[in-house]
Amino acid sequence: MTKFLLIHGGGGTAAGWRRVQSELLQRGGVESVAVDLPSDDPEAPWADYVRSVLADERVRRGESWIVVGHSAGGFTAPLVCEPLDAKGLILLAGMIPKPGEKFMEWWGHTDHRRFQKLWFQEKSLLESRIEDDDYVFYHDVAPDLTREEKYQGEARSYIPTAPLPLVAWPEVPTSVVAFENDRFFPPPFMARIAQERLGLDVASAPGGHVALLSNPKAVADALLQFAGSLPSEGSPSLTERSKG
Repeated sequence: MTKFLLIHGGGGTAAGWRRVQSELLQRGGVESVAVDLPSDDPEAPWADYVRSVLADERVRRGESWIVVGHSAGGFTAPLVCEPLDAKGLILLAGMIPKPGEKFMEWWGHTDHRRFQKLWFQEKSLLESRIEDDDYVFYHDVAPDLTREEKYQGEARSYIPTAPLPLVAWPEVPTSVVAFENDRFFPPPFMARIAQERLGLDVASAPGGHVALLSNPKAVADALLQFAGSLPSEGSPSLTERSKG
């Protein structure tokens, strides 16, 4: 049975996925596993990030995974697709790295800040608050959830500085999802890098950058829609089962 493997972004934790997981379970018992990356360790190499996923007993028991990477989780997600023989890959407002690219180089290579400023101007947002996490990340998240997420993830903000040990992008069906009200990775920015780096158009979903908190239903919809588009393995698709 296909399951979703959920990989959090920078400053996030596995717990941040629980609302999405609840939505998936309510739709016919669709299973998922959220893992914690060693992002509380400033010295952890990429190999440890991969091991943290593959060593999870729940992951080892899985038979058919769709890997999901949110934001900075887009650096880890492609690394685990091959060893897991993943059936698909979803990047939710996810960073799309080139093989061998460094995390800190990615921002300049993609011209991220210029596109973010253009989005702020287009939407009449306050550019003076472009560094304000509450304004950029949590503008559509309930205050209690914002406090909870910050508390859980406050010590988990490190990303390896070494080049990404990715030889080539995994040859699996891939979807890139842009969130309509994302103030960090605006839709035009996501559309450009998805096309330039993967030759893909983006799917669109409502919500801001952390829609897994503010709109878990929309995130679950995006995951199930992608799963339902994959070739059948002789059993009903996840989308069909979720309607049963």
